[in-house]
Amino acid sequence: MTTEYHKHFYEEECVYILSGQGTAIIDGEHHAVGPGDFLGFPHGVAAHNIVNDGDELLQCLVMGQRLEQDVADYPDKNKRLYRNNDRWDLVDIANISEPQRIFLPPDED
Repeated sequence: MTTEYHKHFYEEECVYILSGQGTAIIDGEHHAVGPGDFLGFPHGVAAHNIVNDGDELLQCLVMGQRLEQDVADYPDKNKRLYRNNDRWDLVDIANISEPQRIFLPPDED
């Protein structure tokens, strides 16, 4: 595998296949990939990974942003990564409570 199956919320990535054969898993769908294939992963769109299931070495160029902060989900692991500069916090998605905005009534004079 090129990495764990994941999805970035802020950073973008792309992959160019140089040689070998593999399978790109994009939002749970399997796609055969080989030399000359280019895959682009905009932020917040699709979980992805590439698996070498061929008979030879799968060589690829993996490029992406490295912003000061990012959030990434790892659906197969039920984890979310919060990265801020040099701090990396990996948490169970089940333990995340989404903040809710509370509307207060206007002050009455």
